Amino acid sequence: MLFGLFRTRGHGLYLQVNTTGSRSWVFSYTKDKKTREMGLG
Repeated sequence: MLFGLFRTRGHGLYLQVNTTGSRSWVFSYTKDKKTREMGLG
């Protein structure tokens, strides 16, 4: 479960934090006029 999604200084790079406190990076980008997200860990 996601309880926070925070934007960082990087363009499209977010830190996702769930209710247990585990964190992962998410990169948001646009390809073929569609917004997509890629998990980075």
